Amino acid sequence: MAITYNNAIYPVVCDPGCNICSSVNPTQCISCFKGYTLNTNKICTPCTYPCLTCAASTPSVCLSCYGNLVLNGSICNTCGSFCLTCSSASQCTSCQNGYVLSNGTCASGCPDNCQSCSSSNLCTVCMSGYSANPQGQCVPCLSNCRVCSGTAQGVCLRCGFGFYLNQNTGSCTLCPSNCQFCNV
Repeated sequence: MAITYNNAIYPVVCDPGCNICSSVNPTQCISCFKGYTLNTNKICTPCTYPCLTCAASTPSVCLSCYGNLVLNGSICNTCGSFCLTCSSASQCTSCQNGYVLSNGTCASGCPDNCQSCSSSNLCTVCMSGYSANPQGQCVPCLSNCRVCSGTAQGVCLRCGFGFYLNQNTGSCTLCPSNCQFCNV
């Protein structure tokens, strides 16, 4: 946005926190960035952390929260232990890597080399360099392979640094010396 004054064009610089400001008066905001609220004086004031959005008259009254915090009335609370997201402070909806969701709580128990699982013995996402076999266990990919087929550990889909995927063999081949990425 720019304004013209004496046949010269000047950029409009909004006040901090202001997403869109008036082209006539850059100190007056029309809308604010997240984490700010538009008060009655058309100025964006910061919400009190951890509010992502807040009430215009009271920046400490949260309307939504940052990160994996959950809104409880007008206050942001943390999710339970090892929760990634939650519907309330005591009800997890997804878990951090390596934890399994059971009755709204997250518990350890994913199989070895597993990032997320649907039960203690069924992996849904394996760590880099591993792939889930038909039984839901994470088994190592071929040497230098970072992602391999879940049904055929010998078929590489993506190689590690310094290697490229040989389309003829489905295996990882070393790049020329001093090269981290190649597709020879």
